[in-house]
Amino acid sequence: MTPHGAYDMLDKWSLLKPITWPKLMKRIDILHERVNKLVAKAESEGLKSEAKIESEQLTSASNCRNLPSNATIRKEYVRCGKSDCSRCKHGPYYYAYWKDDSGKLRKKYIGKYPPSIDKHKSRGNDCSASDTVIDHSKSTEDF
Repeated sequence: MTPHGAYDMLDKWSLLKPITWPKLMKRIDILHERVNKLVAKAESEGLKSEAKIESEQLTSASNCRNLPSNATIRKEYVRCGKSDCSRCKHGPYYYAYWKDDSGKLRKKYIGKYPPSIDKHKSRGNDCSASDTVIDHSKSTEDF
């Protein structure tokens, strides 16, 4: 940058020159439009994230249907397997574990949100009968 480059920049931004009222109003209007666009974008993204959370909660509630009464729900953190991933642990995700009639251990993905046992008991759903346990003490937070 030349020694006069800083002065050229100041002239470009008109920081040292007086500005006329119509030009100032035009700049204010332009800035006001930009702010309105940013606010609208932020509100739109907020609504999208709320809809996504609601959808994930519905998916979790749907996935917990028809679990056997001896199911245990566990919170787990999982690795994605990508070598360049900066977040080695993703989650928490909830899984149901139970043993079937033949004694084989079964696992079912519930979702990002734990099922509400009381809600399902009061509605009489097949999900989360009285023996179902949410196991927070043995969550797999450490690998």
